[in-house]
Amino acid sequence: MAYLFIGDSLVAGYPHQHSFVSEVERQLDEQCDRAAIPGQTTEELLVQFPQLLAKFQPEAVVVLIGTNDIAQHINYDLYERYLEQFVSLAHEANVELYFSEVPYFEAVAQPFFSQLNLEMLNRGVVQANIRLHRVATKYQLPVLPLSRHLTEYKQTRGLDFLTSDGIHYLAKYADIYAQVYAQKLDHYQRGETKAEIRERMIARRQTLNVSEAMNTSAQICQRVRELPCWQEAKVIGLYAPIQNEVNAMLLMQDHTKEFAFPKILGDGIMRFHSGDGDLAIGQYGIMEPINSKQVQPDLIVVPLVAFDWENDRLGYGNGYYDRYLQRFPTPTIGLAFNFQKVDDIPKQQQDIPLDLIVTQTHVYTPVKMEK
Repeated sequence: MAYLFIGDSLVAGYPHQHSFVSEVERQLDEQCDRAAIPGQTTEELLVQFPQLLAKFQPEAVVVLIGTNDIAQHINYDLYERYLEQFVSLAHEANVELYFSEVPYFEAVAQPFFSQLNLEMLNRGVVQANIRLHRVATKYQLPVLPLSRHLTEYKQTRGLDFLTSDGIHYLAKYADIYAQVYAQKLDHYQRGETKAEIRERMIARRQTLNVSEAMNTSAQICQRVRELPCWQEAKVIGLYAPIQNEVNAMLLMQDHTKEFAFPKILGDGIMRFHSGDGDLAIGQYGIMEPINSKQVQPDLIVVPLVAFDWENDRLGYGNGYYDRYLQRFPTPTIGLAFNFQKVDDIPKQQQDIPLDLIVTQTHVYTPVKMEK
């Protein structure tokens, strides 16, 4: 993989000309070029971007921008539009794009930032990173979470600061920046494990506020009720949501159906029991039916943590639904927010893809991808 790092002073290694990029190249054993001009804004870099792509012909571009925009009080709506233009240009050039978070300021430089205080600058960092993550989520782009990792390095190594004055960085810390970038780039190139995807998606779900989660769940459930398989089914297997899952309980507003819920019976066995009775907290903190009869649904609405183009489902790792479906093949519908879709879920032989996955904007059927 040939990488091009573009950005401002940090990428340039200014003023020491000792860039962390060369160390990333050594750690990854990959070609890593850099193109940076101290003081340039995102708008200025955007103008140069097509020329840089033509000059270096990279396979992937790592963009570290925002510091100078913050110093010049950029409008963050405008900053977000600039980020989207990077996405469009990278797509046209058929190159991978990585966004890097803006690192926090640790001191105010003289004289460039003398009119700004540290608190004001770091409020700008927060706003810039919020917009960056919003664009990355929208276009499903990887983000190098530089701010969080640098904070962790400070805490574990007892460092006072990682930047010398807010825009320049100390040459002796180049290896720290390099390690952060090399580890994350290697991570993205080899692909996420199930555990890593699960951790990331559950954390992302937890960022939804109550009204946002409920309103989006209502949209998803309305799409489900319009499906022919829903309209034809008589007994529906549902789930009680946990950890900000899509709220499948809203589907119970359809009073023409009978509903059932999963119950863990031990030894890895799950069965569905009628939802006519009460629900109580069972294993894993999930609501289960009590004092009700066992039934076999003719359609099952399945919870998920993430899914891919082939409708492979990532759950919580216990395999109850896969084992049930192996023994009782049943049509399935997965419910998910748009952001829960990923390029590829690592697949095991016992994993069973879902027939349909419904989000607030799409109904997905499996698309066979070449591996």
